[in-house]
Amino acid sequence: MGYQRLILHYGYDPEDFLGVLSQGAVKRCWFELDRLGGCGAGELRLNEGFSNRDAIEPGHWIAFEYSTGERWYLGRVEDVESESPAGLRIRLEGPAIQLNEVFPGSFTAKSEGVKPHRYGRTDQFGQDPDYDQESQDYVVNSAELIRKMIEQYVVGKTNIIYDPDLVETGPLANDVTTMKFRGEESVRSVIKDLALRARNATWGVDAERRFFFRQRRDDVLAEYREHRDLTKLQASRSRELLFNRVMLTGDYVYDFRNYSSQLARRSYRWRGNYRQPTSIDQHGERRIRVWVPWIRTAEDSRSFVSEFFRIYSQPVTRFSLQTKPQSVLPLPWEGCVRLKDRNLSDLEECPAERIRVLFDHAPQFQIALGPGDPRELWPEPPHDERWELPEKNSGNGDTDLTNSEPSLTSVSGSGGGSTNPGSSSAGESSDNGFSETSAASDHSLGSSEDSMDSQTSSHTSYSSSTAESSSGMDVTSSNGESSELNSSEIGSSGSGGSSVGESGESSIEIVSSGNTSVGVTDLSGGATSSNQWDSSGNWNSGGGGSTLISDESDESTFASFESW
Repeated sequence: MGYQRLILHYGYDPEDFLGVLSQGAVKRCWFELDRLGGCGAGELRLNEGFSNRDAIEPGHWIAFEYSTGERWYLGRVEDVESESPAGLRIRLEGPAIQLNEVFPGSFTAKSEGVKPHRYGRTDQFGQDPDYDQESQDYVVNSAELIRKMIEQYVVGKTNIIYDPDLVETGPLANDVTTMKFRGEESVRSVIKDLALRARNATWGVDAERRFFFRQRRDDVLAEYREHRDLTKLQASRSRELLFNRVMLTGDYVYDFRNYSSQLARRSYRWRGNYRQPTSIDQHGERRIRVWVPWIRTAEDSRSFVSEFFRIYSQPVTRFSLQTKPQSVLPLPWEGCVRLKDRNLSDLEECPAERIRVLFDHAPQFQIALGPGDPRELWPEPPHDERWELPEKNSGNGDTDLTNSEPSLTSVSGSGGGSTNPGSSSAGESSDNGFSETSAASDHSLGSSEDSMDSQTSSHTSYSSSTAESSSGMDVTSSNGESSELNSSEIGSSGSGGSSVGESGESSIEIVSSGNTSVGVTDLSGGATSSNQWDSSGNWNSGGGGSTLISDESDESTFASFESW
């Protein structure tokens, strides 16, 4: 069926049909489809008299259909502006806007049963002040966490439809350690960060109100050729979105300290300083500050930052284009767009970050290819901030992340490390060519070429008050072997020695006093799209494996890596 340009009006329930608005619609109607978010912003202009300004109310729903039954967009009315003598301008947002209005967990336990809610595969923070009030769900990856969160908080409270088949597990077996929510952050803010660590997964709500969280599709949905299919083509490559150092601030870590005869609880923010040395050598240091308030373990923070560096540690290339009238809409979350020049040479093939559809006499597409601006997804505060350091942390170390692409091993069970007035050090290795150990002032490190130095300011990334504080974790690795501590989860503090046993033939004794450091495996492998069109439809162009060998002494720990 040909193009009909149907604009449908619904009430507060998106299934309560009220009428057709197509006849009164004038030019410059548009809507956006985002790879990260699904149906996005939109705008509808009607030639309605000023006296009819109350016909459409905020909270109503508007649908755009190419032809009967072929829906391209659904949006909720957010704002209505009326002009005399005639003119109505309606601002829309897609169904995913409702995720901004749902807040998992609760600040305190409530009579209706809502409690602080913890998701994860480990129980590491038993010293949280609200630990005895929290509810807990066992999850091992982003997809499992999102399934539970959508079922528990979104379904029934919004108009969003949950289809389990549209939520997919990413390539990592376990990309979530632990996250706790107290009704402070929205579901949308949680999902956008989980999508990044899940290999830059697509997520959002489509025109049928179905929530999706999916891995990237490589299917080519549309091909556009310079001159033949396009009226505008721009390419930009710059340092504007290049970031090779991340200062990450996470959640609070609570701990007990026993001094004199009294027990006192202290807290500090989880913080990490991450660098991509190859990029820094090539382009100089470019720093961004990121706040992810539910992160407070080395594993979670590194999985997030590694994906960030995979996208932004090199100069970013972006294309912007506008098509001639089109009849087939390539949904950004369903596959890729292929771009060719007039000589039929490939320019780019990737998912569109955003498609703006100019929904007038014939649909035209404005398409953005390439990652958006991370400063819009994680905006910095307008002033500098500093946070307290854990005790006995020299503060002179940092973490270097390489561009390798490791995967975390499967983990089951839970456990905790021991935390006492002293502190400890641990180094790790993995079989993915990516290793990390302490670089504190009283520790020396030898590593393979791809190894990195690290020191984290959080010396209690694992809880210290669990019943297992004097023993290692009892977990199961991905190959079915039993071990006391998974190689991707090390972090403890103690004045005495703690024994860490690995699956295999040897165990490692770790004895320390002084600085605290954490070594974990990492992963590599998102981005969000920025608003690249203004409200008038104009384009804004700004823009190997290793083995850990440990010797112990009275005062410090020496750890080195030897290649297999």
